[in-house]
Amino acid sequence: MDSDSTVTTRQASAHRYAAFLPRWPAVSAEPASWQGRLGAPPAGGAPALATAHAPRDGRRSAVRTGACAGLAVPPAVTAAAIKVSVLTGGGIPL
Repeated sequence: MDSDSTVTTRQASAHRYAAFLPRWPAVSAEPASWQGRLGAPPAGGAPALATAHAPRDGRRSAVRTGACAGLAVPPAVTAAAIKVSVLTGGGIPL
């Protein structure tokens, strides 16, 4: 078997797999909740905008990292506040 046919076979296998991926959520998952539908555009849009409009100088990585970290901070703070509330047996002090 020559290398050209091996590459072609691998590519065909990858294309079949990639063609199945968009259909997987339709056959396996529950419908998305309204909270998920409202949260998905900002969650995907922030890193996309940061990547598209990041400056060309050395700050590009910092801008991308900041955009992604900005998505992780609110859930982490919320989880910490809930944990503190559970451990203290009371409400969340504001």
